[in-house]
Amino acid sequence: MEGLYREYLLDHYHNPQNVGKIENAEIKKHDLNVSCGDEVEMFVKLDDDKKHIKEIKFIGHGCVICMASTSILTDELKGKSLKEVKEMNTDTILEMIKLKLTPTRIKCAMLSLVTIKKGILDYELKNSEG
Repeated sequence: MEGLYREYLLDHYHNPQNVGKIENAEIKKHDLNVSCGDEVEMFVKLDDDKKHIKEIKFIGHGCVICMASTSILTDELKGKSLKEVKEMNTDTILEMIKLKLTPTRIKCAMLSLVTIKKGILDYELKNSEG
Protein backbone atom coordinates (compact mmCIF):
# COMPACT_ATOMS: atom_id res chain seq x y z
CA MET A 1 0.00 0.00 0.00
CA GLU A 2 2.86 2.37 0.81
CA GLY A 3 3.99 2.10 -2.81
CA LEU A 4 0.72 3.72 -3.92
CA TYR A 5 1.38 6.68 -1.66
CA ARG A 6 4.92 6.99 -2.97
CA GLU A 7 3.46 7.21 -6.49
CA TYR A 8 0.98 9.81 -5.23
CA LEU A 9 3.84 11.90 -3.84
CA LEU A 10 5.89 11.53 -7.02
CA ASP A 11 2.89 12.64 -9.08
CA HIS A 12 2.55 15.79 -6.94
CA TYR A 13 6.29 16.37 -7.24
CA HIS A 14 6.31 16.07 -11.05
CA ASN A 15 2.93 17.77 -11.52
CA PRO A 16 2.59 20.16 -8.58
CA GLN A 17 -0.70 21.93 -8.00
CA ASN A 18 -1.09 25.65 -7.29
CA VAL A 19 2.36 26.75 -8.43
CA GLY A 20 2.80 30.46 -9.05
CA LYS A 21 2.47 33.85 -7.42
CA ILE A 22 -0.64 35.80 -6.47
CA GLU A 23 -0.44 39.53 -7.05
CA ASN A 24 -1.81 41.54 -4.12
CA ALA A 25 -1.87 38.49 -1.83
CA GLU A 26 -2.93 39.35 1.71
CA ILE A 27 -0.52 36.73 3.03
CA LYS A 28 2.92 36.25 1.54
CA LYS A 29 5.69 34.41 3.35
CA HIS A 30 9.04 32.89 2.40
CA ASP A 31 10.84 30.29 4.48
CA LEU A 32 13.83 27.98 4.18
CA ASN A 33 14.85 24.68 5.71
CA VAL A 34 18.49 25.48 6.40
CA SER A 35 19.39 21.85 7.12
CA CYS A 36 18.66 20.70 3.56
CA GLY A 37 18.02 23.78 1.40
CA ASP A 38 14.28 23.28 0.77
CA GLU A 39 12.66 26.65 0.13
CA VAL A 40 9.06 27.82 -0.33
CA GLU A 41 7.22 31.08 -0.70
CA MET A 42 3.49 30.97 -0.05
CA PHE A 43 0.87 33.39 -1.40
CA VAL A 44 -2.69 33.57 -0.06
CA LYS A 45 -5.70 35.53 -1.23
CA LEU A 46 -8.50 35.65 1.34
CA ASP A 47 -12.28 35.64 0.87
CA ASP A 48 -14.28 38.81 1.44
CA ASP A 49 -14.67 37.88 5.12
CA LYS A 50 -10.83 37.87 5.43
CA LYS A 51 -11.11 34.66 7.47
CA HIS A 52 -11.00 31.97 4.77
CA ILE A 53 -8.51 31.05 2.07
CA LYS A 54 -9.89 31.83 -1.36
CA GLU A 55 -6.74 31.11 -3.38
CA ILE A 56 -3.31 29.77 -2.49
CA LYS A 57 -0.16 29.35 -4.57
CA PHE A 58 3.50 28.68 -3.95
CA ILE A 59 6.89 28.85 -5.57
CA GLY A 60 9.92 26.96 -4.36
CA HIS A 61 12.37 24.16 -4.80
CA GLY A 62 13.39 21.20 -2.73
CA CYS A 63 13.16 17.48 -2.27
CA VAL A 64 10.25 15.27 -3.31
CA ILE A 65 8.77 15.22 0.21
CA CYS A 66 8.85 19.02 0.55
CA MET A 67 7.46 19.89 -2.88
CA ALA A 68 4.83 17.13 -2.91
CA SER A 69 3.57 17.96 0.58
CA THR A 70 3.38 21.64 -0.39
CA SER A 71 1.32 20.78 -3.46
CA ILE A 72 -1.00 18.53 -1.42
CA LEU A 73 -1.32 21.10 1.37
CA THR A 74 -2.26 23.93 -0.98
CA ASP A 75 -5.08 21.79 -2.38
CA GLU A 76 -6.28 21.00 1.15
CA LEU A 77 -6.21 24.62 2.36
CA LYS A 78 -8.59 26.10 -0.20
CA GLY A 79 -11.72 27.20 1.62
CA LYS A 80 -10.27 26.57 5.08
CA SER A 81 -10.45 29.25 7.75
CA LEU A 82 -7.25 30.78 9.08
CA LYS A 83 -8.20 29.32 12.47
CA GLU A 84 -8.36 25.81 10.98
CA VAL A 85 -4.93 26.26 9.38
CA LYS A 86 -3.41 27.45 12.66
CA GLU A 87 -4.71 24.27 14.35
CA MET A 88 -3.00 21.96 11.83
CA ASN A 89 0.12 20.14 13.00
CA THR A 90 2.60 17.43 12.10
CA ASP A 91 -0.07 14.73 12.35
CA THR A 92 -2.20 16.63 9.81
CA ILE A 93 0.63 16.63 7.27
CA LEU A 94 1.55 12.98 7.90
CA GLU A 95 -2.10 12.00 7.37
CA MET A 96 -2.12 13.90 4.07
CA ILE A 97 0.99 12.24 2.68
CA LYS A 98 0.31 8.82 4.25
CA LEU A 99 3.95 7.87 4.80
CA LYS A 100 6.08 7.31 7.88
CA LEU A 101 9.00 9.72 7.85
CA THR A 102 12.24 10.14 9.76
CA PRO A 103 12.55 13.31 11.87
CA THR A 104 14.72 14.92 9.18
CA ARG A 105 12.11 14.20 6.51
CA ILE A 106 9.31 15.47 8.76
CA LYS A 107 11.01 18.89 8.63
CA CYS A 108 10.84 18.69 4.83
CA ALA A 109 7.15 17.78 4.90
CA MET A 110 6.33 20.52 7.42
CA LEU A 111 8.05 23.46 5.69
CA SER A 112 4.96 24.63 3.80
CA LEU A 113 2.66 24.44 6.85
CA VAL A 114 5.20 26.22 9.04
CA THR A 115 5.59 28.90 6.38
CA ILE A 116 1.86 29.49 5.96
CA LYS A 117 1.35 29.62 9.73
CA LYS A 118 4.10 32.26 10.03
CA GLY A 119 2.43 34.19 7.23
CA ILE A 120 -0.94 34.08 8.99
CA LEU A 121 0.65 35.34 12.22
CA ASP A 122 2.30 38.21 10.34
CA TYR A 123 -1.02 39.06 8.67
CA GLU A 124 -2.93 38.99 11.96
CA LEU A 125 -0.30 41.11 13.73
CA LYS A 126 -0.29 43.67 10.93
CA ASN A 127 -4.07 43.89 10.91
CA SER A 128 -4.45 44.06 14.70
CA GLU A 129 -2.26 47.15 14.93
CA GLY A 130 -4.37 50.15 14.59
